Amino acid sequence: MTAYAYLRKSVVRDLDNPGASPAFQEEAVRRLAAQNGDADTLVILSDWDKSGRLGPDKRPGYRALLDASE
Repeated sequence: MTAYAYLRKSVVRDLDNPGASPAFQEEAVRRLAAQNGDADTLVILSDWDKSGRLGPDKRPGYRALLDASE
């Protein structure tokens, strides 16, 4: 079974803040997937610098997650 992670942040400004960076968040998700035996099937979908108010049609990562879950 494929494991999915969806990451989104409306505004990515402070890339020097390790807890807010996309790379830090992706690494945390990869560690979690590895702990649960899902590292080989993990698919990370993301929409950085996109508001959640845009809806799925303007957030391709979210649209892909919805399509995969259907």
